[in-house]
Amino acid sequence: MRLARVVIAGLVTIVLASVSAGNAHAQTFGTVTLKQSETRQISIGPTFRDMRVCNDLKSTGSVVIKVGSSFERTLRVGQCVEDRGNMIFFRNLASGISRITYRALSEPSTRWYQ
Repeated sequence: MRLARVVIAGLVTIVLASVSAGNAHAQTFGTVTLKQSETRQISIGPTFRDMRVCNDLKSTGSVVIKVGSSFERTLRVGQCVEDRGNMIFFRNLASGISRITYRALSEPSTRWYQ
């Protein structure tokens, strides 16, 4: 009886650990909304990936982005850049809200084209 409880407790622990581990991985696509002069940095996980980052047409102005250890790039509204890395840094240069989308090129998302 005691052995059965230990086995069940072990299985429950393994299941819970595997479920929570999925949340520990960062997404390889998404949208970042920045207020005036706001900065943000995100991690897409431990693996470097080819990324595409775009300043959305709904943004009010330019943004600065930096993918991985590459140099900073200023993107005007509607402009995109492709680079390789596992971190993305964003800085809003606009006087209003900016919206930036990003995704890994190896994982196309139907969301990206909508």
